Amino acid sequence: MTLSTMPLLSCHKIYSVHRFASIVIWGSFILMLKDRIYQRNVLVRKNFKRQGAT
Repeated sequence: MTLSTMPLLSCHKIYSVHRFASIVIWGSFILMLKDRIYQRNVLVRKNFKRQGAT
């Protein structure tokens, strides 16, 4: 292992870790948004049914 390839490897490792972290963060964010939208739709349906029943 030469000295010139070491910084390259560490940089690549940092990049891959950063990419993995960003994927995890975006994934959880999108899942949270989906959950919010789903809950809102359920609430809207409940209210709609309630209005239809009266």
